[in-house]
Amino acid sequence: DLSRVQASILESARTLTPWSDTFRVRHPSKGELWLSGHSMPRLEPDGSILWHGSVKDVTESKKVEDSLRQSEERYRNLVETSFDLIWEVDANGSYTFVSPKVWDLLCYSPEEVLGLTPFDLMPAHHPDRLRKWFADLVATKKAFSGIENLNRHKDGHLVTLESSGVPILGATGELLGYRGMDRDISGRKRLEEQFRQAQ
Repeated sequence: DLSRVQASILESARTLTPWSDTFRVRHPSKGELWLSGHSMPRLEPDGSILWHGSVKDVTESKKVEDSLRQSEERYRNLVETSFDLIWEVDANGSYTFVSPKVWDLLCYSPEEVLGLTPFDLMPAHHPDRLRKWFADLVATKKAFSGIENLNRHKDGHLVTLESSGVPILGATGELLGYRGMDRDISGRKRLEEQFRQAQ
């Protein structure tokens, strides 16, 4: 980092523009530290440059920032490689996030689904009972698991999904929406039907 910081300081001195940078240093007892520096060069009458600024230790905030970035990356990797469809809806049931798995399950891109509700992807005769169930769910702010529902694939055939989710609550306990996952159980339902008919 030292050569980069030196180069940025020299450029700031040459152009007499504000300098700002975040960089690493090695402390003899504390180890690696992150510092954030800000300064303004001023040309003096004798041709020298006077600097007015400050340097702040931002090691802890940098660690928090790096940890958050790593957590976000892990979450993104899990979402993108999951066999299940990961989603979030707001308190009205509209999708605010849909993982790429929606393409494999229903042949829609995430962008096509955002703003829709799960009911918009169901056959016309199907959502009535689920709408009432969702209204009751919103009123109680409860988690749910294993809810079976039919969805229309983009080519028209029906796909059976099993949905589970947990509420997203605000700081004061208000319901912000739900986060959960859908799993394609169409194959299992076909096997169950074949077994039923065989019986």
